[in-house]
This record gives sequence, structure tokens and C-alpha cells, in this order.
Amino acid sequence: MNHLCFYYSTDRKKDESINIHTHSCWEIVYYKSCAGKTDIGGIEYHFRENTFAILPPQVPHNETHFQGGHLTFIGFEAENLKIAGGIFNDDPYQNIKHLVSRIHTEAKNKFSDSKQMVDILIRELTVYLNRLQSPNPVQTNGLRYAKRFIDENYSWKINFIDLAKSCGYTFDSFRYSFKKEYGVSPKSYLIDLRLEKAKTLLESNEQNCTQIAYTCGFSNAAQFSTMFRLKYGITPKDFARIPKETEVT
Repeated sequence: MNHLCFYYSTDRKKDESINIHTHSCWEIVYYKSCAGKTDIGGIEYHFRENTFAILPPQVPHNETHFQGGHLTFIGFEAENLKIAGGIFNDDPYQNIKHLVSRIHTEAKNKFSDSKQMVDILIRELTVYLNRLQSPNPVQTNGLRYAKRFIDENYSWKINFIDLAKSCGYTFDSFRYSFKKEYGVSPKSYLIDLRLEKAKTLLESNEQNCTQIAYTCGFSNAAQFSTMFRLKYGITPKDFARIPKETEVT
């Protein structure tokens, strides 16, 4: 279970020291404007502004400040937290700093659902901390989101350059990675999807070819007819006349 055990925010003075001690839960100490050294489990680390310490349960640690400043520490229980103890740099967006601040602020609130919100933020914190163990993002995640976007918006004009940027890729990298993952380029995937959807609509006989062309995202009936014939070897109109039991595949 993910939940908060304690929280505290304070200022440390230059040359102030905290004797070695342990906690029964995880602890994160965020150094907003401090500098010094700490011993965590027998290993010495140095900390500075916008770094943070991760302290696993029952691991001895201390703290000596060479430069005074502000810090916040939070004790928490967390499921599936896999990060080792030590000093870490925050990411460029300072996500850890913002999360620690949000947890501290929410914990001070008197709302009836503050505990629930803090538990959610602790869970979010553990995800970010575990990500530090695998700093390279899983590229297939962005591809999966892009593919799902195409699946949900195939009937609209899709700007693949914007889609690539939205998923964290350059266009060339996106096109290469998508084809490597799914076997076809993004544009070919979109066209094939539109044709499959059109084929299903032709089988239902509920719309004419022109209506189906626009429903499935084609510019006009002529473009639809040309692409359909290239893929299936038959025009949409002729396909619609074929009895269902002898359907062309």
C-alpha cells in the first residue's frame, strides 16, 4: 500500500549535522537550497541544490551541511519501489521537486479527501523514482499511443509530423520506428485501416460509395475507388454487388 508516514520541511544551518539514524519506512529528502554530504548505508554521497536522497527502510544515514538552506523530507510506504538508496539529480522538469511539494501541501490540507489524494501522489512518486532505474524511455509506448490515435481518428486528416512530435519523435525516427514495430509505415497503416473500415461498410450496404469514402477519411470517391481497387483488385461498387458468401479477400 502507498501511503504517507510523516512529512517535515525546515531550514538547516551551515555546519549543522544530523546524527546517524534509521526509519522503518522509505524516506525522500529533497534539498531545495542546501549543500553537504551524507552517509547512506556506509557509502558517502554529496548533495546540492535540487538533488534528493532516497533512504530505504532500516538503512542507517546521517547528514552534514556545508551550506545552509531549505529541505523537505517525507516518510512513506510504497508498493514495488525498486530504487536503491543514494543521492539523485532531479529530472529537467523537476518532477520530483514538484511532487514532494504537492505531497507536503496536500498533507497539510484539512479536506476530507486529502489522505486519498496524498496516497495517489505517493503512488505517482514511486513511478518517477522507479523510472530513475531505467532512464531510457520505452519507445514502443509512444508508438502504441500513436497507433491508438490513428485507430480512433482514421476518418480525419492526420498530420503525421505533429503526431510524431506529440509522441516525442522526429518525423523520420517516428516513421522508421513505426514500420519496424508494426510492419508498415504510419501512412500505409492509416490507408489500410480506412480501406478495411470501408470494406466493412460496403458489406452492410447501408451507405453508397461516395458516403463511405468521406466517412472513412478519403478525399473523394475517385481516390477511394482507386485505392480500393489497388488493394483488393476490384472497385468498391463491384465489391458491394458480390454476394456475402463469395466475398473477395
